[in-house]
Amino acid sequence: MAASRRETIEAIYRAAIDQVEAGVAVSRVLSRETDHALTVGDQTLDIGDSGVWAIAIGKAGCQMMASVETIAGDRFAGGLVVTKSVPVDIQLRSEILVGSHPVPDARSLEAGDRLIDFVRTVPDGALVICLISGGGSALADALRPGVTLEQLRDITATLLRSGASIGEMNAVRARLSRIKGGGLLALLNGRRVVNLIISDVLGNPLQVIASGPTVMPD
Repeated sequence: MAASRRETIEAIYRAAIDQVEAGVAVSRVLSRETDHALTVGDQTLDIGDSGVWAIAIGKAGCQMMASVETIAGDRFAGGLVVTKSVPVDIQLRSEILVGSHPVPDARSLEAGDRLIDFVRTVPDGALVICLISGGGSALADALRPGVTLEQLRDITATLLRSGASIGEMNAVRARLSRIKGGGLLALLNGRRVVNLIISDVLGNPLQVIASGPTVMPD
């Protein structure tokens, strides 16, 4: 009886974890009903001639991108993922870059530069799905002129030691960055941007998650 009860509890636990897996979360709100349209929540969006493009930033980036690639199918035009590690069981068509977390390093800046380059390849008017999850603040960055990587690392380490809230930390990070605090959204100007954001912050303040690269600050 005890073993049976334990097995039942473990099965419930596994089922609960499966339902909050990042890729499953994406598939609950995104679907492709026709060759020409995606449904996001209760909205239907025309895919257009340029296909579906996607950018994923965060520790859940590979899982989220895998769902988008599957749903978009042959209308998937291109994607870029910046994440902390690559799951061995996920194969993507998208380019994958690995950044540093929780303190950014040179890989994080390389990822930020590549994000900017990737955005420039996306046609005007194209549909771009932005997949944002926790960890993105450190994983990818493009610094403002005059800010060095060493300064960014020192500031990040100081903030981590200080006990500052994630909102306070990311407000500072956004001031130093060209892609945080709505910076990536500004670079995507002229494209049709859809945000799918998985929150790791209490209260779900979208401008705080991953320092809000695709959300304009209040």
